[in-house]
Amino acid sequence: MSITRFSGPMISGPQFYSDGTRNQNTGFAVLSQGTTLGTALTTANFYVPPNSQIVQFNVDALTAWNTQTSALLSIGTDSLGTAYGSSIPLTTTTSRFNPVLTTTILTLMANVGNTTTVALAVAQTGTAATVGATFVTMLYVQKLGTGEVQ
Repeated sequence: MSITRFSGPMISGPQFYSDGTRNQNTGFAVLSQGTTLGTALTTANFYVPPNSQIVQFNVDALTAWNTQTSALLSIGTDSLGTAYGSSIPLTTTTSRFNPVLTTTILTLMANVGNTTTVALAVAQTGTAATVGATFVTMLYVQKLGTGEVQ
């Protein structure tokens, strides 16, 4: 299977600049990155292009973490960060979690500026888990800059 790469923002739709003032029925492509976290890999990074808009995070419980007290996922701009979400529980069997998005988080997600690293980290308390797997998907839109209209 081959891969095709585009260098940046991808807009699709049939009527690009049809009225001379704005795009009609065109839009930016939603992209995704995903990774599996588990007992052997409790941190990971995603990288997005500058000025991207983060749309959503899906946290899928593949196998509940069996830590003695808690296993909590944080999503931020560095390994200790919580800019995009914190205290997401991984010890339950709920299929999918979405971080609680406050207005502060949504403002940060609207345009990442030059902060292009999105860091995932699992913090465990009590005896470390011997079983646990979580798949995290980040949906984002690559854009050219602030105030961009599609």
